[in-house]
Amino acid sequence: MNDQFFYKKFLIAIALSIFFHLSFLYVFYKKKEENEIVKYTVVDLASFKNFTNEEIKQVIKKPPPVKRKIVEKKLKTVEIKKPAESTDKKLLPKQKKVIAGIEKIQKVKTEVNEKIIEEAKTNVNEAKKQKDTITKSIDFKKSQLKKDNELLVNQSMALYLRKISNEINKIANNVYPKKAIRRKLQGKIITRIKIGKDGEVVDIKPVTNKPKILVEATKKLLEKMGRLSTPPQILFQKNRTITLEIPVNYLLK
Repeated sequence: MNDQFFYKKFLIAIALSIFFHLSFLYVFYKKKEENEIVKYTVVDLASFKNFTNEEIKQVIKKPPPVKRKIVEKKLKTVEIKKPAESTDKKLLPKQKKVIAGIEKIQKVKTEVNEKIIEEAKTNVNEAKKQKDTITKSIDFKKSQLKKDNELLVNQSMALYLRKISNEINKIANNVYPKKAIRRKLQGKIITRIKIGKDGEVVDIKPVTNKPKILVEATKKLLEKMGRLSTPPQILFQKNRTITLEIPVNYLLK
């Protein structure tokens, strides 16, 4: 029993000594590694100012260039699919007949629409032609009416002028001035007069100047008459008065 107890103690002591030795070695090598990694440098601050740019450049080293890997991308090949075969081959004969019938109906519709459009265009053109002919006929009628009116005015003026000139000449020859008869004066005296709608003499201006006795006699005669026969109203379409030149013929018998 004592031998066994002693043997156990001996083994324990050996194990402890081995453990302590190993731990000591581990700590020793660990400190050695730290001393090798960490190094303290002493720098003289006075000599620090004397560093040149070249020394600084030598101390500061550029980092090594980074190598860029060129990655080649493989293009995907795209397969072009062939168009599918037309479905006409797959259609049944009945379906083909239906499609043909629909196409015929569409053609008929387009033809009908085109005919309707053409007829509408022709109708429009005919309407324009009719309008042009109507406007031309209206313009022609207007111009014709204007001409007819002017002709009627001229005819009415001529008739009225003849009428009043006959009246004035009869009166003038009945009241022939005695001085003119003694001096044997005769001739045509033209006088311009303005007449109103009711025949009133508004203004008298002699056109002929000689002989003065006959000119003054004609003026006095018209002033005494004061009013002539009523003129046609067609002469007063533009103005309220009309101007006439009346010839008075003084002839000795």
